Formats: sequence, structure tokens, C-alpha cells
Amino acid sequence: MTRLDAQEQAITERVMRAREDLGMTKTEFAEKLGLSKQGYQPYEKYRAPFSISQLFQISRILERPVAYFLGLDTGLTGREERALMLFRLAEQAGYGDVVIGAMHAMVTQLLAPSQLDKPVGNEAQ
Repeated sequence: MTRLDAQEQAITERVMRAREDLGMTKTEFAEKLGLSKQGYQPYEKYRAPFSISQLFQISRILERPVAYFLGLDTGLTGREERALMLFRLAEQAGYGDVVIGAMHAMVTQLLAPSQLDKPVGNEAQ
């Protein structure tokens, strides 16, 4: 029986957490990965590591950057990472400008004009 090292276990835990955060069952996730439920079980039982190509596929399915699963600090919150991932998916489909326009319209409706001039993120430093 294969034993995963600590880093592989941490990757598996992040995959499971992201799957659960989306309310996706193991069976649903396995199907999206192109596996049967039985074929997927070794991964969540820490008996098989995810491959790099699987991590890219998982990233698209679970709407998180690969860096999240690898435990790399991007400086973004989980919500920011998810928003960026969704934007990138829209951009790939040719809808990036639509998403930016919709976000701009929503933010200008929700915030007072004085709040729109405040620096955010790295601009605030």
C-alpha cells in the first residue's frame, strides 16, 4: 500500500476541503474527474497522490488556483482567489470584459463615490 508524504497528504486535504466547500459529493467530484467513485476512493483515503495534470483539472472543477492546492501563499484570501479563478474562466470563454463591466456596475451601485477612490490591496501600502 502506498503512503503519501506530508505534502501529498496536505494537497489531498485541500482538495477535500475545497470539494466540501462547494457542497460537492465524492461521487459528483469523481465523475467530473472522469473516475468512478471506487476509482476516486484511493485519493481521499491517502493511498494515491494527485498528479500535476489532475491538479490543473481539479483547479478548474473546484474554482481554486493550483497554488491553493500546493499550499503556496498568493497573498489573496480564499474569496479573492475564487473570484480571480472565476474571472479567468470567463476570460478564457471570451467574457472577461463582461465580468469586469458587471463587477464595476455592482460596486458603483453598492458603494458611495468617496469609497470608490480608496486604495485597495497592494495599492493601500
